[in-house]
Amino acid sequence: MSWRVGWREARAAHDGFTWSEQYRHECEVRMVAAMMPRERRLAYLDGVQKVRGQAARDRLERDLVDLLRGAA
Repeated sequence: MSWRVGWREARAAHDGFTWSEQYRHECEVRMVAAMMPRERRLAYLDGVQKVRGQAARDRLERDLVDLLRGAA
Protein backbone atom coordinates (compact mmCIF):
# COMPACT_ATOMS: atom_id res chain seq x y z
CA MET A 1 0.00 0.00 0.00
CA SER A 2 1.40 3.37 -0.97
CA TRP A 3 1.18 6.19 1.57
CA ARG A 4 2.08 9.27 -0.45
CA VAL A 5 0.52 12.16 1.44
CA GLY A 6 -2.30 13.89 -0.39
CA TRP A 7 -2.37 11.50 -3.34
CA ARG A 8 -5.39 9.50 -2.20
CA GLU A 9 -7.28 12.57 -1.09
CA ALA A 10 -6.77 14.18 -4.50
CA ARG A 11 -7.85 10.97 -6.26
CA ALA A 12 -10.91 10.69 -4.04
CA ALA A 13 -11.97 14.26 -4.74
CA HIS A 14 -11.51 13.75 -8.47
CA ASP A 15 -12.98 10.25 -8.80
CA GLY A 16 -15.60 10.54 -6.05
CA PHE A 17 -14.83 7.23 -4.37
CA THR A 18 -14.78 8.40 -0.76
CA TRP A 19 -17.67 6.03 -0.04
CA SER A 20 -15.55 2.92 -0.65
CA GLU A 21 -14.37 0.45 1.98
CA GLN A 22 -10.78 0.95 0.83
CA TYR A 23 -10.96 4.69 1.44
CA ARG A 24 -12.60 4.14 4.85
CA HIS A 25 -9.81 1.76 5.80
CA GLU A 26 -7.09 4.20 4.69
CA CYS A 27 -8.69 6.97 6.76
CA GLU A 28 -8.89 4.66 9.76
CA VAL A 29 -5.21 3.76 9.44
CA ARG A 30 -4.24 7.45 9.38
CA MET A 31 -6.53 8.15 12.35
CA VAL A 32 -4.99 5.36 14.46
CA ALA A 33 -1.48 6.46 13.47
CA ALA A 34 -2.22 9.92 14.88
CA MET A 35 -3.30 8.51 18.25
CA MET A 36 -0.93 9.22 21.11
CA PRO A 37 0.29 7.66 23.31
CA ARG A 38 0.99 4.18 21.93
CA GLU A 39 -1.30 2.64 24.57
CA ARG A 40 -4.24 4.47 23.02
CA ARG A 41 -3.50 2.86 19.64
CA LEU A 42 -3.26 -0.56 21.29
CA ALA A 43 -6.59 -0.05 23.08
CA TYR A 44 -8.20 0.90 19.74
CA LEU A 45 -6.78 -2.22 18.09
CA ASP A 46 -8.14 -4.34 20.97
CA GLY A 47 -11.57 -2.81 20.36
CA VAL A 48 -11.36 -3.57 16.65
CA GLN A 49 -10.53 -7.18 17.46
CA LYS A 50 -13.49 -7.51 19.84
CA VAL A 51 -15.99 -6.02 17.40
CA ARG A 52 -14.67 -7.01 13.96
CA GLY A 53 -12.41 -9.98 14.70
CA GLN A 54 -8.75 -10.90 14.49
CA ALA A 55 -8.52 -10.58 10.70
CA ALA A 56 -9.67 -6.96 10.80
CA ARG A 57 -7.18 -6.17 13.56
CA ASP A 58 -4.37 -7.87 11.64
CA ARG A 59 -5.12 -5.88 8.47
CA LEU A 60 -5.31 -2.60 10.35
CA GLU A 61 -2.16 -3.33 12.33
CA ARG A 62 -0.20 -4.38 9.24
CA ASP A 63 -1.11 -1.21 7.35
CA LEU A 64 -0.48 0.91 10.44
CA VAL A 65 3.04 -0.51 10.78
CA ASP A 66 3.67 0.16 7.08
CA LEU A 67 2.51 3.76 7.46
CA LEU A 68 4.53 4.41 10.61
CA ARG A 69 7.67 2.91 9.06
CA GLY A 70 7.24 5.00 5.93
CA ALA A 71 6.66 2.08 3.57
CA ALA A 72 6.07 3.10 -0.04
